[in-house]
Amino acid sequence: MITLVAVIAVCAVSSLVTGIAAATVGGGAYSQARQGLNHLKTGEKLLASLAGSGFSVATVQRARGEFVAGQQDFQHVNATLKNIPTALDSSPFVGGKLTAVRRLSALATNFAQIGVTGCDAAATFIGAVSNPFGGSSGSSTSSNASSTPPSKGLTAADLTTIQANLTQISGLLDASTRQINGLQPGDLSFDPTIGAQLAKIKAQLPTIRQDLQEAQTIIGIAGPLLGVGQPTNYLVELLDSTELRPGGGFIGNIGTMTLQNSLLESLHVKDVDLLDRPFEFAGGFIPFPTQYQWFPLVTNWSVRDSNLDADFPTDARNAETNYRLEGGTDKVQGVISITPWVIQRALAITGPIYVPEFNETVTPSNLVNLIHYHQLGPGHGSEYVPDPGSLSSQRKKFTAYLFVHFMARVKSIMSAKRGQFIRLAVSAFATKDVQVYFNNPVAEQILQKHHAASTIDAPPSGDSLLVVDANVIANKANDFITYSMTDKVTIDTNGNAVHKLTLAYNWPTSAASAANDYGSKYFYRDYVRVYVPPKATLISQSGWAYSGQGSGFNRAVFAGYLSLWYGGSQTITLSWKVPSAATKVGSSWTYQELIQHQAGNVWAAAMGVSLPSCAQATSVTAPWVAATGGKSVTFKAQLSEDKTYTTTYTC
Repeated sequence: MITLVAVIAVCAVSSLVTGIAAATVGGGAYSQARQGLNHLKTGEKLLASLAGSGFSVATVQRARGEFVAGQQDFQHVNATLKNIPTALDSSPFVGGKLTAVRRLSALATNFAQIGVTGCDAAATFIGAVSNPFGGSSGSSTSSNASSTPPSKGLTAADLTTIQANLTQISGLLDASTRQINGLQPGDLSFDPTIGAQLAKIKAQLPTIRQDLQEAQTIIGIAGPLLGVGQPTNYLVELLDSTELRPGGGFIGNIGTMTLQNSLLESLHVKDVDLLDRPFEFAGGFIPFPTQYQWFPLVTNWSVRDSNLDADFPTDARNAETNYRLEGGTDKVQGVISITPWVIQRALAITGPIYVPEFNETVTPSNLVNLIHYHQLGPGHGSEYVPDPGSLSSQRKKFTAYLFVHFMARVKSIMSAKRGQFIRLAVSAFATKDVQVYFNNPVAEQILQKHHAASTIDAPPSGDSLLVVDANVIANKANDFITYSMTDKVTIDTNGNAVHKLTLAYNWPTSAASAANDYGSKYFYRDYVRVYVPPKATLISQSGWAYSGQGSGFNRAVFAGYLSLWYGGSQTITLSWKVPSAATKVGSSWTYQELIQHQAGNVWAAAMGVSLPSCAQATSVTAPWVAATGGKSVTFKAQLSEDKTYTTTYTC
């Protein structure tokens, strides 16, 4: 946006200069404007590179310097324009341009100031929160990293400063909007390209205003979320995705994360049974809600079995409720869940972690096996007896010690590897290997707005699909089972879609799988739910013990139990119809499908859509590919993220 405004100003100055004698203004104004444009372009490029630079304050400061230089250049242009003889205002060649050019140059100056003030806000915030351990806020690759003092975290004064910056930007944006709206079409007739570019800016202004308001809202609620002034606690769940549950995996360990002024004050994990079992042994009982009566493993609901939906906000609220009912004493402001797969990826950054208490070295390749061996292998301790050294149970003390050493390594390398950790976090949110829920409704709404809340979504129109698996026999078979999905969709001339879905489960023999003697070694049972649009009607089904059609999260749900023996395979087939899945506007049809992904699990998917015989595909969303002739579209991919795909066609 800043660069686009500068481009318009440069074009305007250029048009003006061509109509004014060099002796009057010369090319100096144009050269100065071009120089200002280059500064603003560089500033925007630097901000765009922030993620790659590890959100370095030094990078923000460099961008700020470019915006300041660009602003000064356009201020010089403004001064030059003021010196143009007033006699030229009535000139038939340039008089009509002068007012518009002055306004456009002032507009570029204004937007440069928005860049400067935005950098001030970003530097304050990034410097405070970019390292949760309070290390240096500079980039390890920047020249002044060693001189950057360690972050003391986010303070109330910082939030006040940032909010003031955002208020200033809001005022600048209001003034700029008035300047833009004050330009009449006739003012820009001397250069048609300027009018088209200005229209782009006008179209973007509402979005910019919304983004600014959201930033102000975030800063307004950041204090309690990040523990500014007083500590904030979050319930942390470490999931075991090799024992797959709808929320991403069995909740084997829990902990409390405490933030003080955005810095990590404490975080430790322990066996979830140290909370669940004493409650049960004392006669405590939490009945399963009606919607979870399909879960056969236990009769007493608990924290460890609280994530029985693929909708994380629901799971998080259930976990908090059960935590309180079972005697959990920490007042938490939300829930964070982590799968082992994100820890594996983090180990690629930290390098191997040595656990001296067990003389074990943990790598991405042996992480899961070592955890299972020490929790469930020969000679493991009791989950009911605390281990004073690890603060977990005897059975899961290896996991607790590993987590302590892992976090110590992360803390020691955070400043040097911050960019890699940030990219991992962004990716992990998309794949749902990290899921976050905030009790604060405003914060949770922001997550949902940006599709970062791990919700089961229900689009108001179009098509949708989500397959959810739940291990209901309590073994670790999901680490060895492969999953492949084929969905063939046929759309008729009225826009109705008929699905033919095939879900193939394969449990191949292997030495590692044969050693999987945790729980049921040779048999796997899965409760499968297929979420489709609410008006979908089932045509046929086979390959499972079908338990009927229900509803949930404003979706229709087909559900049943799958049985699979070691070394074998099983296929579920389903067919259903979605009325008006494709919609028509004028002569163009649009078919849009949301395909969602369950945390902790990845399907190998092959999807295809056959269009009506009269159809011709006009556009598709990658990685969908239109077949020759435009009668169908297909794609093959690993379903590791939620995606919405759109196909348009004429018929």
